[in-house]
Amino acid sequence: MSVVNASGASTFRPSSMPLSMRERGGRGRGQGRGRGQGGGVATGMELNGKPRSPRNSIVGRKDTVDPKDQFDDSDPLTRSYDFAKAEEEQERIRKEQREEELRRLEEELERVEREEEEKRRKAEEEKERNERQKEKEEGKYEEERKPKKEPVEEKRKWNRKKEARIAKQALWMSGQKQQLVVTWVGRCEGVGARHVKKSLRELVNTVRSVVPSGGHMYTICERYDTYQTGGLYPVLHLSEDSGAVSKLMNSGAFLDRLALGETNHVDQGVFEEMGTVRPPIRAPAAPSTVLVASAFKSIEVEPNPTLIKEWKQWTGARAFMQDIMMAGLKCLHIRFLVRAAPFEEERSGFMYILTTEVAIDKPSDEGNIVDLVQRFRVERWSGYNTIYRRIT
Repeated sequence: MSVVNASGASTFRPSSMPLSMRERGGRGRGQGRGRGQGGGVATGMELNGKPRSPRNSIVGRKDTVDPKDQFDDSDPLTRSYDFAKAEEEQERIRKEQREEELRRLEEELERVEREEEEKRRKAEEEKERNERQKEKEEGKYEEERKPKKEPVEEKRKWNRKKEARIAKQALWMSGQKQQLVVTWVGRCEGVGARHVKKSLRELVNTVRSVVPSGGHMYTICERYDTYQTGGLYPVLHLSEDSGAVSKLMNSGAFLDRLALGETNHVDQGVFEEMGTVRPPIRAPAAPSTVLVASAFKSIEVEPNPTLIKEWKQWTGARAFMQDIMMAGLKCLHIRFLVRAAPFEEERSGFMYILTTEVAIDKPSDEGNIVDLVQRFRVERWSGYNTIYRRIT
């Protein structure tokens, strides 16, 4: 039997002779413990022949493996991990870029709104100064030409002016705001999925004969909610013709609720544009657009000034515009419309309308805007929200 001694030399020993503690590599105060080189018994020596020590002993050392050998670049798992980590970093960078772009867009919108508000305020102040100056000149001229009136007539005249001023403030109307005639045509009964298109064409032809000439006709185009039964309000007509607006405001001859029969209710009124947002988008014109409409009724007889002032928050206009930008779509124009006439309680029509025009550059954009409106509808649970497409 051959045994390796402490110096590394091999000696012959009969198999019947027992091995010493040092030769067996057992416990002791020798030069360490462990297995020896090759197939022999451990002698407490390192593989290179040097004595073991607590510092260079292989047993219990954590730094014996080269850190470079722990991860092999040729391992598919390592490459997959690195690829996923790089993709995650790129996604984080893209998200930060989108957030930064959205922040810059919001700042630009706020700046544009402040400028528009400042222009509107200055115009109103200038108009009010001119009116006061004109009233002073007319009053002075009348006093010089006519004799002094009785105190009772002067008081009545003052009361009439006060009533006119109060009425003017209540209507919060000025000639610089855009006015338009809005006509909603609703359904009271479903028509079935097979007859939706045919029934919609017939309804459009009927509506054309009663709405003001000119303007734009819109029909419902989303396939969720009540579309399969014909849509709750399948037709919407918007007319910005000043002649039609003046005619209805002076005569009050708005369409009756049952102008198209019992199955199609009509809600017509003059609305005033109290807020507008045009995002600064520099891009070619889109081949097609859709109009997202959100309409709200009110238990109040007249519009609420607080709701008019805070319209971007409670209508969800700001959040919806952010969702559109984050989805990669282009928001072209947002308008907030408030009813100016009529205010009859029996009509019970919409009091506030929010319209958002979105560009459709490719077919997938239609699916994205439908998903956004559906999510917006679930999150808000208020108002009537749907998508319209303009027809010629």
